Amino acid sequence: MKPTDQTDQPPQPAPGKLAYRVDEVAEMLSVSATTIYELVRAGTLPHKRLGRRIVIPARALEDWINTPEPWASYDLPIRRVR
Repeated sequence: MKPTDQTDQPPQPAPGKLAYRVDEVAEMLSVSATTIYELVRAGTLPHKRLGRRIVIPARALEDWINTPEPWASYDLPIRRVR
């Protein structure tokens, strides 16, 4: 039996961790750090500033991920065509 290769899986949030760096969030979500900075700048992604450092609180990230987007097709009611 071949052992599973963990490098193909995105990193999972560390249990008990209070906040993540921008690069950690980018890696978890499989996007670039630039994308995370853009979300922070737009006020879309909840964050805190510690001096010049930006951190994303773990609970805020989880809530943000689980909040449905009103424009997303999977959140719209199904319309039947007659």
